[in-house]
Amino acid sequence: MCIPQGLGRHLPAERVAEFRRALLHYLDFGQKQAFGRLAKLQRERAALPIAQYGNRILQTLKEHQVVVVAGDTGCGKSTQVPQYLLAAGFSHVACTQPRRIACISLAKRVGFESLSQYGSQVSGTHQVSDFSSVTLGE
Repeated sequence: MCIPQGLGRHLPAERVAEFRRALLHYLDFGQKQAFGRLAKLQRERAALPIAQYGNRILQTLKEHQVVVVAGDTGCGKSTQVPQYLLAAGFSHVACTQPRRIACISLAKRVGFESLSQYGSQVSGTHQVSDFSSVTLGE
């Protein structure tokens, strides 16, 4: 193995300190960006029409085996309700979508919005039939 000349040299302490400051500055910037995205995401989720019904949906589901949630397009039914259920401790949540692309997009969106909190529990499954399904939970 050939080691290029100069890699074994030691850097002066002031260069190491300068590099350390630059690295910390970069990490701080990245953290602030991530926090900004998180805060924006939480505001957007709270502003969705479904947000005011989260507890009511969970309470109704405790009392009934089947609950149908109906709402306008974009109100958060597909993306928020699964997250409410997973956060409440439900381990098997399935969502159906009419097309494969919608199924995959939903799985990615729920995974993103939950900030990968549920890790490998969020997945997309396409079935060759009249609908596609997304399975959330183990």
